[in-house]
Amino acid sequence: MTRIETQVIAHRGASRMARENTVEAFRLAAVVGAHAVELDVRRTADEVLVVHHDPMLPDGRLIAGLDAADLPAHIPSLTAALDACTGMWVNVEIKNDPGEGDFDPTDSIADHTVALLQARAEDDRWVISSFRLETVDRCRAGTRDPHGLADLHDLRRGGGDHRRARPRRLASVGGQPHQGTDR
Repeated sequence: MTRIETQVIAHRGASRMARENTVEAFRLAAVVGAHAVELDVRRTADEVLVVHHDPMLPDGRLIAGLDAADLPAHIPSLTAALDACTGMWVNVEIKNDPGEGDFDPTDSIADHTVALLQARAEDDRWVISSFRLETVDRCRAGTRDPHGLADLHDLRRGGGDHRRARPRRLASVGGQPHQGTDR
């Protein structure tokens, strides 16, 4: 009989105990026993990845139009948020919706996010998700292991050394697992 393991994911951290998507909410999620955290990534005008659900601040300013230093103190960088999630795995949701004011048609936000996560060398600790298929595919294209190991997308196309490859928890679209495309 297969054993099913239940894991608790704190959506935007312990968002009923602290302001959502903040370092405090992420730390509290661990304290109350969450196995994982879901957080939302956006980019500032000076290319800093920050954690915030909405593209705009409550006062109407667009996050993508501001430098990170001009944001309210409660909005953490992605690095600070990941540091606060120590001991948990993290669903890093890249916000890149064509209907929002910070839409990035080049998907360079995906490149920046993948680079930051790979630099941390904690591949077993994160999942990248997005509601935009092109953003997911851009992440998939950029997830070569820094040691040259192929991801599973490359293996399906005949690339990489299958004996050394390990699965990447790459992405989902709209909450459904994404198998990737060969675009």
